[in-house]
Amino acid sequence: PLDYAITAAILAREDARYCGLIGSETKRARFVKRFREEAGLSEAAIGRLVCPIGLGGPPGKEPEAIAIGVAAELLHVLDKGKEDAS
Repeated sequence: PLDYAITAAILAREDARYCGLIGSETKRARFVKRFREEAGLSEAAIGRLVCPIGLGGPPGKEPEAIAIGVAAELLHVLDKGKEDAS
């Protein structure tokens, strides 16, 4: 699927700070298995995958709830990047 190809390409880049994927723990496990077997990604690269996305997991599956959780997570990642840079 397209989401696998895009995710693998992002994780293969060492300059990508964040790679998030909408999905369940089951989807994550399937992707991780393929990353190891097919894409040859390192454990460090695979470790950068965030799935499921959203800070603390959204309270619902509605698009609005997912969007709020993802926005909160991205703000956290940006904030952490600022702290690491100083």
